[in-house]
Amino acid sequence: MKKKRVMALLLAVLLAAGIAIPAAAADNQVIHIVTAEDLRTFARNCQLDSYSVGLSVLLDEDIDMGGEAIQPSVLEIPSAINGNGHSITNFTLATDGSHQGFFRYIEEGARVINLKLSGTITPDGTRENVGGLAGTNRGTITGCAFDGTVSGLTNVGGVAGENYG
Repeated sequence: MKKKRVMALLLAVLLAAGIAIPAAAADNQVIHIVTAEDLRTFARNCQLDSYSVGLSVLLDEDIDMGGEAIQPSVLEIPSAINGNGHSITNFTLATDGSHQGFFRYIEEGARVINLKLSGTITPDGTRENVGGLAGTNRGTITGCAFDGTVSGLTNVGGVAGENYG
Protein backbone atom coordinates (compact mmCIF):
# COMPACT_ATOMS: atom_id res chain seq x y z
CA MET A 1 0.00 0.00 0.00
CA LYS A 2 2.80 2.41 0.94
CA LYS A 3 4.63 1.55 -2.28
CA LYS A 4 1.56 2.54 -4.36
CA ARG A 5 1.33 5.92 -2.59
CA VAL A 6 5.00 6.62 -3.21
CA MET A 7 4.62 5.68 -6.89
CA ALA A 8 1.49 7.85 -7.20
CA LEU A 9 3.29 10.79 -5.58
CA LEU A 10 6.31 10.32 -7.83
CA LEU A 11 4.08 10.17 -10.91
CA ALA A 12 2.25 13.34 -9.82
CA VAL A 13 5.57 15.18 -9.34
CA LEU A 14 6.81 14.09 -12.77
CA LEU A 15 3.59 15.19 -14.43
CA ALA A 16 3.69 18.56 -12.67
CA ALA A 17 7.33 19.06 -13.72
CA GLY A 18 6.40 18.22 -17.30
CA ILE A 19 3.79 20.96 -17.26
CA ALA A 20 6.00 23.53 -15.52
CA ILE A 21 8.99 23.20 -17.83
CA PRO A 22 7.17 24.22 -21.05
CA ALA A 23 5.44 27.04 -19.17
CA ALA A 24 8.80 28.42 -18.05
CA ALA A 25 10.19 28.12 -21.58
CA ALA A 26 7.20 30.07 -22.90
CA ASP A 27 8.30 33.03 -20.75
CA ASN A 28 11.43 33.44 -22.89
CA GLN A 29 10.92 36.51 -25.02
CA VAL A 30 12.74 37.44 -28.22
CA ILE A 31 13.31 41.09 -29.09
CA HIS A 32 14.53 42.14 -32.53
CA ILE A 33 16.58 45.34 -32.71
CA VAL A 34 16.44 46.97 -36.12
CA THR A 35 16.77 50.72 -35.50
CA ALA A 36 18.64 53.13 -33.23
CA GLU A 37 15.32 53.83 -31.47
CA ASP A 38 14.90 50.08 -30.77
CA LEU A 39 18.38 50.08 -29.24
CA ARG A 40 17.70 53.18 -27.11
CA THR A 41 14.48 51.60 -25.80
CA PHE A 42 16.30 48.35 -25.01
CA ALA A 43 19.09 50.22 -23.18
CA ARG A 44 16.58 52.22 -21.10
CA ASN A 45 14.66 49.07 -20.18
CA CYS A 46 17.85 47.23 -19.21
CA GLN A 47 18.73 49.83 -16.61
CA LEU A 48 16.35 47.80 -14.44
CA ASP A 49 18.44 44.66 -14.05
CA SER A 50 15.46 42.30 -13.89
CA TYR A 51 14.20 43.41 -17.34
CA SER A 52 16.54 41.15 -19.32
CA VAL A 53 15.95 37.93 -17.35
CA GLY A 54 15.01 35.24 -19.87
CA LEU A 55 15.31 37.66 -22.77
CA SER A 56 16.88 36.86 -26.13
CA VAL A 57 17.86 39.82 -28.27
CA LEU A 58 18.71 39.65 -31.96
CA LEU A 59 20.38 42.50 -33.79
CA ASP A 60 18.89 42.39 -37.30
CA GLU A 61 20.71 45.37 -38.87
CA ASP A 62 23.86 47.44 -38.48
CA ILE A 63 23.01 50.49 -36.36
CA ASP A 64 24.74 53.88 -36.46
CA MET A 65 23.97 55.87 -33.29
CA GLY A 66 25.08 59.18 -34.88
CA GLY A 67 27.43 60.07 -32.00
CA GLU A 68 24.57 59.96 -29.52
CA ALA A 69 25.25 59.27 -25.85
CA ILE A 70 23.63 56.08 -24.61
CA GLN A 71 23.00 54.71 -21.13
CA PRO A 72 24.85 51.54 -20.14
CA SER A 73 22.68 48.46 -19.67
CA VAL A 74 22.70 45.49 -17.32
CA LEU A 75 22.37 41.95 -18.71
CA GLU A 76 20.94 39.45 -16.25
CA ILE A 77 20.68 35.68 -16.56
CA PRO A 78 19.74 33.79 -18.65
CA SER A 79 19.61 36.49 -21.30
CA ALA A 80 21.39 36.34 -24.62
CA ILE A 81 22.36 39.00 -27.13
CA ASN A 82 23.12 37.80 -30.65
CA GLY A 83 24.59 40.48 -32.86
CA ASN A 84 24.30 38.21 -35.92
CA GLY A 85 27.63 39.71 -37.06
CA HIS A 86 26.11 43.20 -37.15
CA SER A 87 27.65 46.36 -35.73
CA ILE A 88 26.55 49.15 -33.42
CA THR A 89 28.69 52.16 -34.28
CA ASN A 90 29.28 55.80 -33.49
CA PHE A 91 28.00 55.85 -29.90
CA THR A 92 29.36 57.57 -26.82
CA LEU A 93 29.06 56.63 -23.19
CA ALA A 94 30.02 59.34 -20.72
CA THR A 95 28.34 58.49 -17.42
CA ASP A 96 29.80 58.72 -13.92
CA GLY A 97 31.25 55.92 -11.86
CA SER A 98 32.67 52.46 -12.18
CA HIS A 99 31.62 49.32 -14.06
CA GLN A 100 31.07 51.20 -17.30
CA GLY A 101 30.78 49.80 -20.82
CA PHE A 102 28.12 49.25 -23.43
CA PHE A 103 26.84 46.86 -20.76
CA ARG A 104 27.70 47.79 -17.18
CA TYR A 105 27.44 44.16 -16.12
CA ILE A 106 27.07 40.92 -18.02
CA GLU A 107 25.93 38.57 -15.29
CA GLU A 108 26.71 34.88 -14.87
CA GLY A 109 24.82 32.80 -17.42
CA ALA A 110 24.25 35.72 -19.81
CA ARG A 111 25.75 35.47 -23.30
CA VAL A 112 26.79 38.06 -25.85
CA ILE A 113 27.78 36.65 -29.23
CA ASN A 114 28.78 37.94 -32.67
CA LEU A 115 28.46 41.64 -31.83
CA LYS A 116 30.76 44.38 -33.10
CA LEU A 117 30.84 47.74 -31.31
CA SER A 118 32.54 50.97 -32.27
CA GLY A 119 32.39 54.04 -30.07
CA THR A 120 33.79 56.01 -27.17
CA ILE A 121 33.61 55.01 -23.48
CA THR A 122 34.81 57.91 -21.29
CA PRO A 123 33.19 57.88 -17.85
CA ASP A 124 33.80 60.48 -15.15
CA GLY A 125 34.26 59.83 -11.45
CA THR A 126 35.94 56.69 -10.09
CA ARG A 127 36.42 55.16 -13.57
CA GLU A 128 37.21 51.60 -12.42
CA ASN A 129 36.33 48.49 -14.43
CA VAL A 130 35.74 50.16 -17.79
CA GLY A 131 35.46 48.18 -21.03
CA GLY A 132 34.17 48.65 -24.54
CA LEU A 133 31.60 45.87 -24.31
CA ALA A 134 31.33 45.35 -20.54
CA GLY A 135 32.46 47.09 -17.39
CA THR A 136 32.29 43.76 -15.54
CA ASN A 137 31.73 40.43 -17.26
CA ARG A 138 30.64 37.29 -15.40
CA GLY A 139 28.96 35.72 -18.44
CA THR A 140 30.15 34.55 -21.84
CA ILE A 141 31.41 36.82 -24.62
CA THR A 142 32.06 35.07 -27.94
CA GLY A 143 32.95 36.44 -31.36
CA CYS A 144 32.66 40.08 -30.25
CA ALA A 145 34.90 43.06 -30.95
CA PHE A 146 35.24 46.68 -29.89
CA ASP A 147 36.88 49.42 -31.94
CA GLY A 148 37.21 52.86 -30.40
CA THR A 149 38.32 54.63 -27.26
CA VAL A 150 38.04 53.31 -23.71
CA SER A 151 39.23 55.58 -20.91
CA GLY A 152 39.48 54.71 -17.22
CA LEU A 153 41.79 54.57 -14.21
CA THR A 154 41.78 50.94 -13.06
CA ASN A 155 40.92 47.69 -14.89
CA VAL A 156 40.44 49.07 -18.38
CA GLY A 157 39.97 46.78 -21.39
CA GLY A 158 38.87 46.88 -25.00
CA VAL A 159 36.20 44.23 -24.45
CA ALA A 160 35.84 43.99 -20.65
CA GLY A 161 37.29 46.07 -17.84
CA GLU A 162 36.87 43.24 -15.35
CA ASN A 163 36.41 39.67 -16.58
CA TYR A 164 35.27 36.65 -14.57
CA GLY A 165 33.45 34.98 -17.47
